[in-house]
Amino acid sequence: MSATGIGAARRSGRRILSAIVGLAALALGIFAFGPSPSQAATPLTTKATLIVTGFDASVAEANGYRVVTSSDGTATVVPSTNKPNDLSNGVPIPAGLTRAKSGGSVQPNNTGYGECGTSWLYFTSSTQYRTGFSINGSYGNAVWRTWQVSKTSTAGSAGDGFNSIMNASSWQEYRAFGLGGTNRRAQVSDGWVLTAFGFTCSTIKPWDTW
Repeated sequence: MSATGIGAARRSGRRILSAIVGLAALALGIFAFGPSPSQAATPLTTKATLIVTGFDASVAEANGYRVVTSSDGTATVVPSTNKPNDLSNGVPIPAGLTRAKSGGSVQPNNTGYGECGTSWLYFTSSTQYRTGFSINGSYGNAVWRTWQVSKTSTAGSAGDGFNSIMNASSWQEYRAFGLGGTNRRAQVSDGWVLTAFGFTCSTIKPWDTW
């Protein structure tokens, strides 16, 4: 074989070897790192923020707290045992937050004034879901919850209620979905929590499908 032929063969061999090495590296990358994010399974868990939507001084007072208003108009809910002008262990009441009159009903409004916790709803299987929430400790324990879940599937629709008095910073419960069919969907259709400090924390309605 001529020198020219030998050189061409060597160059061709190097190109083939380079291609083989490249394919091997690609294969190793796939096995080492798994599917791309777009190929990864979507997590079933669905979480949503709890936001401050109301305040009732009478609820705070009933649970051992009171409202202190500073000279600049700033209001803070503090333990009743605090001395005058002592704001320690207190939580500021956001300016503009709608306050219920003493003894009035507590209902959330449509505006949020900061985050006060997390809520969730997700299917644990095709026949069961779990829902609940956790309140930031600075707002006090939850003393009441209004919690409704709506459910739909090709078989129909239904709802579950979890309203209850309570005294804890978090709560969750499992519940049977209870509907047959496919395209199953569950969502917190109405969810808000009243805390010992008098704040109302409302969920941004988490949901999940199966």
